[in-house]
Amino acid sequence: MVYCRRIYALIVMTACMVLAFCRWGVSTTYASTLDCSTASNIVVPSTECQILLDFYDSTNGSGWSTASNRDTDTDVCGWYGVNCSIHSGQNRVSEISLQTNNLVGSLPESISWLSYLRIFNVGDNVLTGTLFPSWDVLTGMEYFEVWANQIGG
Repeated sequence: MVYCRRIYALIVMTACMVLAFCRWGVSTTYASTLDCSTASNIVVPSTECQILLDFYDSTNGSGWSTASNRDTDTDVCGWYGVNCSIHSGQNRVSEISLQTNNLVGSLPESISWLSYLRIFNVGDNVLTGTLFPSWDVLTGMEYFEVWANQIGG
């Protein structure tokens, strides 16, 4: 049963990523300074890098209290509030912790496609919107905080 659930989660996640990146496209407002597919020091899959940029754009990253290390060629695992861990020999985004950091906007659905995300803390910001049903595939989530926002779902 657990095996079937993981296969289903993988299929759903893959389908969502294909739709987002191929059909509608993920926000690329930040793409003029960072191209996740060609930057030499990005050590996570380019799709995870792009999801982080999408999150940055949809939560007014330029207005965050702290957003250090977002250079054009900086490893995303060193960005403020982002941590990575090794899975199957590759760095993967495992934590986003940006509590009380002046995030304003809504959470993009693509965040739920970070399959190795274990810690997500965006409490005490100015976020609105709904948590998408696709968040259900994050079965390994250990810590999830969105308090003091206007998020439903």
